[in-house]
Amino acid sequence: MRLMALDASAVCGGPVTRAMECAASEVERAGADVTRIRLYSLFGACCAACGTCRATASCSRRHEAIDAVSGDLAAADLLLVGVTSSISQRDPRVETLLRRLVGSFGGVYSSRRSDASLADSPQGKRAALISSSPPLLGAAAALGILPYGLGGVWRVLDSSGVRVVGCTSVASSWSGPASWDLTRERAVRLGRTLAVGCARQPERRLLPASPELLPARVTPRVA
Repeated sequence: MRLMALDASAVCGGPVTRAMECAASEVERAGADVTRIRLYSLFGACCAACGTCRATASCSRRHEAIDAVSGDLAAADLLLVGVTSSISQRDPRVETLLRRLVGSFGGVYSSRRSDASLADSPQGKRAALISSSPPLLGAAAALGILPYGLGGVWRVLDSSGVRVVGCTSVASSWSGPASWDLTRERAVRLGRTLAVGCARQPERRLLPASPELLPARVTPRVA
């Protein structure tokens, strides 16, 4: 299986990035091939500041790097996304690009009004989410309200039929060794949940037949 780890955190090395690495390592240890992508690096290299996404809430930028990442996402079996609670406030263009890439994984074209299907419903694809927003409990959780930053990603995955196997929250900043231990514990648990079914199957090698098992050559008799 192949995992695409899409890090949408603006702070490289922050809690979301560290949690992403821990979860991805668990999946990789289970036998999956992991490809790691920094969303802000892709955004800085590809965004043309055309302003189309502000009017349509969808990114239609044609760039070889975006096309390559979209193709890898479409071919992947697993998706791990890490977002911060301030992704939409920091730059809405980044969130639009994130929804486009997540849509590539699920086979949908994401826009403000609808999620148009680009392919058949994905079979067996799974995703897991990491957010720096605090978990919502009580009435908010019962109503299905999502933490900041996760709403757009979750809706795209839900509309494409991708199964979300888990979602965890980490701190928005480090507050000592205890916060790192808690972040690592949650990320490892999420990675193990996502890694279910990723064990590599042993390769079957065809051995040459033993001479004793080969049919004997029959010499035709001449009358």
